[in-house]
Amino acid sequence: MFTVKIVAGVAAQSASLKADALDFLGYSANYTISLAVTGLALQLRARAALLKGASLLLFGLWILGSTVWMAVAGTLPKAETMDSSACWY
Repeated sequence: MFTVKIVAGVAAQSASLKADALDFLGYSANYTISLAVTGLALQLRARAALLKGASLLLFGLWILGSTVWMAVAGTLPKAETMDSSACWY
């Protein structure tokens, strides 16, 4: 789902679709990391939580930067692509 949404977001020049794609990626990575460290030492679980938090911060900064860039450049999303991407899932 991430790939479909990110491709549609780039094609439509839509920060919203890219943010949604990163949300999918973030959730799947979060669950994967959480399952991988289940039962490990507390220190390893704390490091995994720090890694998850840092990655979400980077995703958020990327979306914020992308949104500001598009606003300054005056780029508008392509509504045709955004409407059709909503039907993909």
